[in-house]
Amino acid sequence: MDKFEEAWKANRHVWESTKNLAKAMYLAGEATQQAKVEDANTKAQMCRDEKNYAINRWSAVCKERDELQKRVDKALQEIKGAACWIDEDASGDSDWLKGGALRALKRLEQALKGEV
Repeated sequence: MDKFEEAWKANRHVWESTKNLAKAMYLAGEATQQAKVEDANTKAQMCRDEKNYAINRWSAVCKERDELQKRVDKALQEIKGAACWIDEDASGDSDWLKGGALRALKRLEQALKGEV
């Protein structure tokens, strides 16, 4: 038997303890790293959820903005039509002008509410 084998047999319990200690340290390190990975995955999922919420909210806001813009455009069209009518057709009759102006204002209100 050579010296290595003698040393191995004489100190086998030390070598086995060292091997077990190294394995335990490796497993503890692996568990720690796995916990970090899971934490990072959780944070990444939260970020994805927040991003999706923001995108959906942005879409809703844009849709609402577009609807409001349509109402404003319709109201401007009504104002332009009323102004043209007053300039061209209602220059002399004040009662007719009042009635037309009231109708125009009512249509303007409806346009801004989105009822037209």
